Amino acid sequence: MDYENLENPDIQALQERAETTLNSITSAVDMLSTLIYALFSLLAITSIVAVLHPLLIIFICIIIAINSFNTGRTNKKLFDDNKELNKLYLKQSVFPFMLTHIEYAKEIRLYDFSRYLIDKLNLSTKQTDKRQLKQLSMRQKLQFLCAVTSFIQQTVIYLYLLFLVIKKSLAIGTMTIYLNATAQFSSALSQLVNAYLNLSNKSLFVEDMIAFFNMPQKS
Repeated sequence: MDYENLENPDIQALQERAETTLNSITSAVDMLSTLIYALFSLLAITSIVAVLHPLLIIFICIIIAINSFNTGRTNKKLFDDNKELNKLYLKQSVFPFMLTHIEYAKEIRLYDFSRYLIDKLNLSTKQTDKRQLKQLSMRQKLQFLCAVTSFIQQTVIYLYLLFLVIKKSLAIGTMTIYLNATAQFSSALSQLVNAYLNLSNKSLFVEDMIAFFNMPQKS
């Protein structure tokens, strides 16, 4: 790489993300296998749920679509926010290195530079912690929303099946079968969608890696 690129903090952050992507790219294979398994499970269980009521399939799909939309939006926000967080990590790592390596000891003592570096480290740490707390809040909000929609889904399905039992349109034993079938259908569809969302999220990191590899060089 050209020297000015090596010293560019934006390029350094891009390099860090590219290295992280290279180290974790093999997980995409696991996601593909999960996606295929979930697809076959979904095909096997759909017919059972459709016999009960096709509207249940539509209802479950709507709930999962809401969760998927929220997950995709949160993943995109986290990806964009991670770019800034990577820059903060790189900046933060400089100060402990200078404070603990002997080659900087003379200059630090000569110019009484330690307090300045410690203050900079504290400030950088606070900025990093603030960014991490923001990401944690985003993840917790997503988990809460998914938990609420899942609770609504389970409650509506249970009440509907209970209504059919009270009307004597469905036996209690059959209700248990359908309750398990709808849970398996929802789980398989969620796995399928989540595997796709994870692959889609990985592709954002791969784009960064490709951008780093394709950086032009003067020589």
